[in-house]
Amino acid sequence: MDFFSFLGYLFALVIPSVITVYVARMYGRSGWRWLLISLVLPFLSVFLIMLLVSRESLRREQEEDERQRAERARR
Repeated sequence: MDFFSFLGYLFALVIPSVITVYVARMYGRSGWRWLLISLVLPFLSVFLIMLLVSRESLRREQEEDERQRAERARR
């Protein structure tokens, strides 16, 4: 294995890991846990955390909408 292919492999592991950990920490998830996941599943982990975060955001928006509807109904 030459040096440049090693660097390519290293970047292929590091870049998805950095993205995954950043998104996980931004949304209050465990950075260390997601770092381990991203090292085992480098590209899949980015999509997993994005899916998880989007589902959580959608759930929060729906709860907020329901709360606002209930508040309007009381008036």
